[in-house]
Amino acid sequence: MPPKQAPANPSYDDLRDQLQTLLGRMDTLQTEVDILRSASRTGTPFSAPTSASVHKPNMAKPEPFSGTDSSEDVVIFLQKCDLTFDLQPSRFPTDYHKVGFILGYLRGPAAHWAHPYLLNKDHEL
Repeated sequence: MPPKQAPANPSYDDLRDQLQTLLGRMDTLQTEVDILRSASRTGTPFSAPTSASVHKPNMAKPEPFSGTDSSEDVVIFLQKCDLTFDLQPSRFPTDYHKVGFILGYLRGPAAHWAHPYLLNKDHEL
């Protein structure tokens, strides 16, 4: 299948969607590499993985969180993020990856709060 043509001036959401698609493809390829490595170490004959064996559930994107929402909204936002982490663990191997995912969905005051942390790659978050 030919690659999708990128928009002339992609928006942030377009770029995030493209990144998530590429990360999903990368997960699939990593799973195949892991299977091949395992088979070569054990001498087990290789059988190509089926789509069912490497499929990760597609998760709906969480609604962006602005920080001006109700306390119930932040709980729902974090629950959706946590569910994504649980169902797609290979995409989020470290807390750094999880925090990055969450920060990518912050808007308004919440994004302004996160800005200094995004600038400092060595921050403890």
